[in-house]
Amino acid sequence: MKKFTLVLVGLVVLLPFTLTAQNVYDSFGAMSAWRAGSGDWAATNGDLIQRDKNAGIARVDRPYRQSGEVTVEFAVRYIDGGFKSEADAMRGHYHGGFGIHVGVRNPALGKRAWGNGESVLMWLNLDTRPETLRNYPEHYGFRAQIYRSTSNVDMDLIRDPALRPIIGTDAMTLDIIAALRDAGIMVTVDDLVYLLAAHMNEYWPIAIQFNTVTGDVWVEDPTLPGLWYWMQLDPSFLRGDYVALRTNSLSLGVDFFQARSH
Repeated sequence: MKKFTLVLVGLVVLLPFTLTAQNVYDSFGAMSAWRAGSGDWAATNGDLIQRDKNAGIARVDRPYRQSGEVTVEFAVRYIDGGFKSEADAMRGHYHGGFGIHVGVRNPALGKRAWGNGESVLMWLNLDTRPETLRNYPEHYGFRAQIYRSTSNVDMDLIRDPALRPIIGTDAMTLDIIAALRDAGIMVTVDDLVYLLAAHMNEYWPIAIQFNTVTGDVWVEDPTLPGLWYWMQLDPSFLRGDYVALRTNSLSLGVDFFQARSH
C-alpha cells in the first residue's frame, strides 16, 4: 500500500512470461470449478453470466493458488443494470460496480457475504447518485478502488496517510476521470456511458498482473488498452487459494477467464 498512482506504459514494457503448470483457462462451457456465492450465475453459450441486474453483492468463486508473479485476464460485457429506474438513467444517476477478489483465503463459499475471507478486492465503481456525492464523496464518480477483506463481514477501502498528497485522500479510491484529465486525456462520465451504450454486448478486456513477493500490482484500463495503473500493496494480501468475480447492481457476461503463475 506504499503507493497508488497512475502510470502510463506501453504494452511492450510488460515482458512475456514463461508459463508453468499453475495455469487455468475457463471457456465456460459449464460452471466447472466456479461456485456461486450470491447472485444468479450460469455458464451459457461460452459465457459466465450474472443474470440478476438487481443483485447487490453477487459473487462467484474459483479455486486457484496464487504465488509469485500472477497474470489474470478475462473479457467482460455489459448486459443490463447500473441504474434503479429509467428516470434515474435519464437524470444521469448511475450505480453499478464490478471487480475481482484476489489472494482469497477462507472464502465464503456458497454464501452471500459483504467480504470474502481474507482477500483484496479490485473494484471498478460508477456511482453518480446525488446522495453518494453528499454523504460518501470518496465513492462518487467513476472509481478504481482497492478493498481489503479480513472476514466475510469485514471489508473496507485500504487506507494509507501517504496517499493524501498524491490523490487527495488516504483511501485507495482513484477518480479515473480526474486521473485521465491530469494525463491530458479529456473524458467525462457521459462519454463513458455513451461508449458503453454504443458498444452494448461487446467485450472489454481486463488484465491484472501482481507479484505476491514484492506487492507490485498492475491493472490495465479496460477503456484504454495500453494504459496501466500501478500500485504497491502488502504482498501478504495477494497470496491465496481462490479468486472471485463480483458485481453490484449489474448483469454482466464473462467470455473467458485465464490465470497463470510464473
